Amino acid sequence: SCIILDEIACKPEDVCAKKAATGIGCERNFSARIAVGLALAASEKGQEVLILTPYRAQVRLLRKKIRALDPASKKRISVGTIHRHQGAERDVVILDTVKGAISWSAPEIGMLLNVAISRARKHFILLASHAERNTPILGRLAGLIRVATLDVPIYDDNGQQEMLAPAVPVGLRTSLFGDAPAAVSG
Repeated sequence: SCIILDEIACKPEDVCAKKAATGIGCERNFSARIAVGLALAASEKGQEVLILTPYRAQVRLLRKKIRALDPASKKRISVGTIHRHQGAERDVVILDTVKGAISWSAPEIGMLLNVAISRARKHFILLASHAERNTPILGRLAGLIRVATLDVPIYDDNGQQEMLAPAVPVGLRTSLFGDAPAAVSG
């Protein structure tokens, strides 16, 4: 599945990556909150989850958010860079592109996407903005998978359920983590 962040963000700046608060690299708080919400929903259904991103700064941000979860939920959630998880498989893989790896070469992006997609046993979820989706490689990938509506609750940094764009009903449970594989080409 592909979740287009622009369609659920209340503010356009939510979908923009920024320089990491510490160290080097990029991070995007909005997509981190979405990834953790999706991971929590899958974990609550007994599925093992792997959240991948190309940026170590985003990994640090995701781990900080996951530390706040209850121990039973976070036990089934792993986070790391695509480079570090080349042999790991999980039921659900969430790829947070952060800024679409726009500056990377096509062969490198292709290799990293292959690693990310091939880690998923049941579901592959791509989190990307419209701009990221329009890059040549991510655009081709996004064209092969269905666009999904966000169907799990998302929480802000204070643990309060977040209201996303008015057109998107938050908390409506559909079959995003049902029995059928979600990464079916259309």
